[in-house]
Amino acid sequence: MTSMKPPTKHVKSVFLAWIAVIAIDFLLNAGIFASVFVSVDDSFLLSPEQAFVRIPAGYASLLISTLVLTMLIHRGGEERPVDGLRTGLLFGAATSLGLVLALWSISTADSAFLAVWFIDFTLEMTAAGTIIVATRHRVSRRIASLVSVGAVLCFILGIVLQNLRV
Repeated sequence: MTSMKPPTKHVKSVFLAWIAVIAIDFLLNAGIFASVFVSVDDSFLLSPEQAFVRIPAGYASLLISTLVLTMLIHRGGEERPVDGLRTGLLFGAATSLGLVLALWSISTADSAFLAVWFIDFTLEMTAAGTIIVATRHRVSRRIASLVSVGAVLCFILGIVLQNLRV
């Protein structure tokens, strides 16, 4: 029987995946899809000021999801990055679809907002799964550099897109 606890060597892998997820989240929510959040009915979402204060809770939720995905990948024995991509895609799509359907059934959430939520989380977990498997045995400098540069580019592009809307 395989242990549910991933080896400690996965700490770096989880950290890299989580950084990538946060960067993608920032790019999509603060940049590309920001107009969707602005146009959503105020009764459903917090004000931007209130939401800003709660960002750490949102990033903690992304860490929890990344940890669960890491355990699934560890138990599943995926070896190739494309296997991690597939597992991340399936995990992200299933999880976000479940949440989107639940929100749709009990809230006034706009369909555009729900679609963004689905796309966002699915892309984030797809990237995370790819990184987790690519760094499963060893976190190379090359992969760490690619993730770091990608994250910085996501943040820069997100900020640029925010400023274009002003």
